[in-house]
Amino acid sequence: MILTNKFRAEYNYENIERDFDIYFVKGTTGLYNTNILDIPTAEYKALAVQHSFGKEALVLFQKGKEYNLNFSRKIKEQYPNVAVEKISVLDKAERNRVFYYNDRLLAQLLINSMKTPKGELFSYNNLTGKLYYGDSTSPIRDKSTKEIYMFRFLQISLKPGMYLTLDVKTFRKNSYSKQGSFYIIDAKTGAFRKKLKSDKVDLKDTFAPGSYKNSHNTVEFLCYENPEKFSRSKLGIMNKFLEDVKLKLSDYLTLEYDSYDAADKTEIKKSKKTEISVEEFGKMLSEKDVTISDYCKDKQSESMLDSIVRILESDYNIHPLIDTTSESGYNIRIIYGEEYYENNKLPDPHKDDNNGLIVQHIIVENHSEEKLKNMVKKVVQELIIKGDIYSRKLSIYDWTQLKTDKTWSFVTREKIEGYTYPDPHFEYNMMTVTPTCDLNFETFNDIEPTESTDKERIMLMYSEYNKENSRVCNSVEGLVFSDINNIHAIVRTCEFTIPDIYKLNMALKETNPNTAVRKENLINMINAFSSEYPQYADETNNLIAIIREQQPVLTKYEIRRFMNMQKKYAIDLNQYMRDKYGVWMHPRIQSLKNDEYLMSNIVNICCFKKDFVLEEGEEVYYYAGEKSLRRSGVSRACIIRKIISEKKMEFKDLLPLLSVEFVRNGQYTVVPFPFKYLREYIKISKNI
Repeated sequence: MILTNKFRAEYNYENIERDFDIYFVKGTTGLYNTNILDIPTAEYKALAVQHSFGKEALVLFQKGKEYNLNFSRKIKEQYPNVAVEKISVLDKAERNRVFYYNDRLLAQLLINSMKTPKGELFSYNNLTGKLYYGDSTSPIRDKSTKEIYMFRFLQISLKPGMYLTLDVKTFRKNSYSKQGSFYIIDAKTGAFRKKLKSDKVDLKDTFAPGSYKNSHNTVEFLCYENPEKFSRSKLGIMNKFLEDVKLKLSDYLTLEYDSYDAADKTEIKKSKKTEISVEEFGKMLSEKDVTISDYCKDKQSESMLDSIVRILESDYNIHPLIDTTSESGYNIRIIYGEEYYENNKLPDPHKDDNNGLIVQHIIVENHSEEKLKNMVKKVVQELIIKGDIYSRKLSIYDWTQLKTDKTWSFVTREKIEGYTYPDPHFEYNMMTVTPTCDLNFETFNDIEPTESTDKERIMLMYSEYNKENSRVCNSVEGLVFSDINNIHAIVRTCEFTIPDIYKLNMALKETNPNTAVRKENLINMINAFSSEYPQYADETNNLIAIIREQQPVLTKYEIRRFMNMQKKYAIDLNQYMRDKYGVWMHPRIQSLKNDEYLMSNIVNICCFKKDFVLEEGEEVYYYAGEKSLRRSGVSRACIIRKIISEKKMEFKDLLPLLSVEFVRNGQYTVVPFPFKYLREYIKISKNI
């Protein structure tokens, strides 16, 4: 069973028609940057509004209120070209016309109407057609003045296809914008809302969408360190949101996971065979000279230089040359971050034209020895990849592992600046890999004429695949093929895998360290375990002896300390008490990564089919999950990607190209690693 963020909705249309009036608003230009939708929300007490597309929106009112019709008249007075139409949800044809697949926009409109009682930690905020979920402690204040200068929310939306997404949205104190949407803190209610035309507020006292430069706001995807941190992670908020929908909208709407059983499933698990040791990296690096240059020349950079030399010598058996340049070898340069050169109006080495040199920068900072070792490893990997690109020979990966005699091609494209909708033009970059590890790179575009039918076909298929998938917010990340007549597309979908967050939440609550357990009950459970697992007799006898000396009631924190959860017997005892008595001392998330009960959907590489057949070609889906689970959580969602082939599916042959650890800091890469080579080739070619 694979759980994802794809949902299906069921509606009680009779109850919706009984309790609500719904209006469809349509203009001749975009509605969002006007105050059209502020009229129903601010002046006529609309329960919710929701944009469908730029020129269309929906408004939800409580049934039969006198002001429902007044709002329609007011809009027409101020905006004569805007049409307002009342919708009957009992009419299926009308629903199909304005709500789309699975009446998605009806679900979003109802969701947008949810209100939060005062005093709750988290609250919903419908900012004119978009639902934001925020923490009451989330406003970011200036340390000295204590004034709010930034808000951060999660925008909750159902995207086409019924994919529930939570995107981080930031609003910063406005400093230069004079056009667009602006937001204020309501002086009467303290609510964060959109600025109305009637608000007499200076623009410098408003907030605008967007974060400050070099300030990237994120919310961790999943944290299972404790119940409180889980509740603040994206999946914890998703769990709370789904509970609220059940509690507040059950008379009108039910949201359920649109889960499915994967067919023809192939799984790749963590294997040391796919990992390259530092000694092996050292041998690759020793093929060329290695130099290190200190561009900073201060105490911190000198110390960093000494540490890097020591790591290269001790771990990689590499003896680098200092403060020189190798025209044919690898060059490491210690430099400052971009801000330093910008603030001091100095030439930025990041932007240097390296004239064909193999160069990798490392930013001077204070680092622990372990962190610096990881940074050096990443620098070494990047140098080898760049060296491969210059030499046109793959060395960092043993291509014979694929057991293929085919030449594979990988293609990406980028928009060419100066050409916009509806006539954009694209530059295509292609890399081919032969069975003997020879690399070839080629760049072409759709402006200049070409006599190559293969290139024409690549450009055509890229456009066709993109057109088919952009309708549902999917994006083509690249093409791959061994046969020009069987081009595969790699498509990034809106779908991501999730564990069973309800069970995970219950597990974390059950293992709350402050929860009390009676000593007598605990001893009885341990005795029962000991009789079934006599091999642990010494450990359980010692544990019981310690517990007998304690107070009549113990917290789970104390019990875990006595058990020592690093021991094998304690892990088995924890599992035994959970399964037999429903008493769980420790969540042990990492040990449950292969357990369908919780975490199986976010680890390993998994390729599978869904239960439908295409008329032509084939489709498979895959995700590259965590290679190993951290103790605290998972930072990013595990996106499902779709592979579409014109004829026979060959992509499964390339699955090992996802299991390399030199692209994403020891984790699996989400697309075959040759695309990393293509990205680096594009950067290098622009500097040559």
